[in-house]
Amino acid sequence: MRENRAETIAVLTRNINIADSLAIKSYDVIRPALTADGGLSEDAQRKALDLILQVQNVKESPSVERFFDFAIQRRVSSELKSKGWRP
Repeated sequence: MRENRAETIAVLTRNINIADSLAIKSYDVIRPALTADGGLSEDAQRKALDLILQVQNVKESPSVERFFDFAIQRRVSSELKSKGWRP
């Protein structure tokens, strides 16, 4: 995700059904907050969601967990770390 902007934007567009322009803005907001292991801080998740809600003019804010789920990333990262893998 950190290294492939175009594909990440396409995935965002498809998976959360937003316009390309919003996916681009979202990616640009999220990218600096990405960790090397693919995670995203809770603060960064909230900021990204707030941007989407603002652009879409949504008044009621859903939970961050409704849009972001890093459970698989955390499991994979933990497994790779335990095996000594390095990117």
